[in-house]
Parts: sequence; C-alpha cells; structure tokens
Amino acid sequence: NEYQAAHIGRGDTQDTLYIPFYDELWFKQQFKEILLLNNTAEQIDSITQIVTRTDTKINEYYDNLGVLGEQPHLVSGTGWKHDPSFYTSSLLGFQEPFNVSTVPIYPVAWYTYAETLYDYPLELRYDNLFANVSYTLTVVYSGDLNKRIRLVANDDHVIHDFIDKPNPIKPLTFVLPNKSKELSLKWYPQIGLGGSGRGNQVSEVFLRL
Repeated sequence: NEYQAAHIGRGDTQDTLYIPFYDELWFKQQFKEILLLNNTAEQIDSITQIVTRTDTKINEYYDNLGVLGEQPHLVSGTGWKHDPSFYTSSLLGFQEPFNVSTVPIYPVAWYTYAETLYDYPLELRYDNLFANVSYTLTVVYSGDLNKRIRLVANDDHVIHDFIDKPNPIKPLTFVLPNKSKELSLKWYPQIGLGGSGRGNQVSEVFLRL
C-alpha cells in the first residue's frame, strides 16, 4: 500500500488518523437503518435503544472492560509489577475497527476488552447484591472470534460451557440465579491452546435485575 506496511493491523497506522474514537461510524449506520423504518414510533424506539444502550438502574451494574476506570468489578490478578508477562493478571486489549468495507461496524466498546493469557481465567467480582434474586447477565465477547470460551459463576454454577463467540459480534443474555450477596464470574479459555495465549476476551458485562 501507500505506506509500505502489511495492513492496518500491522503497521499502517497512517490510514487510521481520521477514524473517530467514539461511536460516530456506528451511529451513522444505525441512523441509516432507522430512516428506512416507516413507523415513527418504531424510529423513536430505535433511537431510544441507541442512546440508552449502556444505561443501568439503581442496583444494576455495567462494566466497559476495555476502558480503564470503567471496569470496577474486574479482578486485576497479580499485577504487572510482579507478573510482567501477565501470566496471572488481566490486561486490556483492542482490535482495529477500521476496515469497515469487510467487517461490521460495532460500538467502539466492542473493539476493546479485558483479557487473560493462556489458561488463566478472567474474573469479575461483585458484592452487596440482592440475595435469592435472579439477575439478567448480558455479555459481549470480542477479540479473537475463532476461540471458544466458558463462563462459571461462584466456581460451581456453569452459566455456559465452551461456546463459539458470536460472529458477527452480538450480546448474549443469560438468567443468573443468585443465592448470595457476593458473586464471582470467571471466564475460562480453552486449555492448552498455546500460541499467543489470547482468546479469553470480554468487552462488556451488564448485571441487571
């Protein structure tokens, strides 16, 4: 190409200089689809869904796991000072959202994520929940979409066994019976994959009543 790089994901950063850091591209795509609706009520409902996409009510929780300061329930693990290779720590990752001619346009939050490497689980931890109440858990998986992932609550309740990540990316919703005020959610990668160790990647988590 013009800059003698392999592609945007491998050195061709110049072609991304004018790509917005917020949801402009996704908004434009959604608005085009909304304009095709003939019913005004449906248009208003669709706009409302867009602008309230990440809203939560009192005693509900949202983690944007790929953004520092927006993942209060993420367990960091050992930490970089004692684990510089991040074998037992969580870290943040991203993928390039720029080749929109060949991939869908998503919310920016779906291009970033928290992840762990190799066999180490990724964990979110909650306290002060309502006991004996069912929550609705919504999760967005991203990153390496060819890798499988497993989710377990409180080390003994399998929310889902190893599944393929949705491609195209979309939210998955599960009913979570909660018996305690404390909750641990752990995502597990496929054991023994080797290679880069990547694949255990989660972008967003909603916990709603």
